[in-house]
Amino acid sequence: MDLRSGKQTGEESSESLSEQEMTMEQGPITGRGRKSTRQNMLEDMMKTIQEDRTKQEEDRKRQEEDRRRLKETIKQGRKEDLQKLEEGRKEDLQKLEEGRKEDLQKLEEGRK
Repeated sequence: MDLRSGKQTGEESSESLSEQEMTMEQGPITGRGRKSTRQNMLEDMMKTIQEDRTKQEEDRKRQEEDRRRLKETIKQGRKEDLQKLEEGRKEDLQKLEEGRKEDLQKLEEGRK
């Protein structure tokens, strides 16, 4: 019992109830053609989930593309490295061949 008003606890006067009713927001009326608050919330949640899935899919595609590019870069780098090695090997072989020719010429000059 509420000592101030003399009423049972939980009992409200009709005036305070009508005030509360006026100040409370009323949700949309359910029925044909109208959506409930729950339906709206569910739709919002589903949209959010779908947007998240779309973002994840886009991120996955970007990551795959980045991996592909990285593999291409590595592959190209390997090709360039192999080309440089091959060029260096050819240069070394040419130098060796030139050195042999010079040595042969010196030997022949020494015999004469």
